[in-house]
Amino acid sequence: MENKPDSNIVFPTQSAAAKYFGINRRTFCDWLAQGCPGKPKRYDLQEICRWMVSIRRYGRW
Repeated sequence: MENKPDSNIVFPTQSAAAKYFGINRRTFCDWLAQGCPGKPKRYDLQEICRWMVSIRRYGRW
């Protein structure tokens, strides 16, 4: 996981991102299929959190 001062946390794998959120990798893959941002080797924590807030705001979760 990349973590520099004044930078965002970026997970290098789906498994690392899933572990952070306390879910299994398959659930994280489901999130990606539902529109969660991310691409191989780059799963940005801030972007994922923004997505989570937006789906809660619009009642999709």
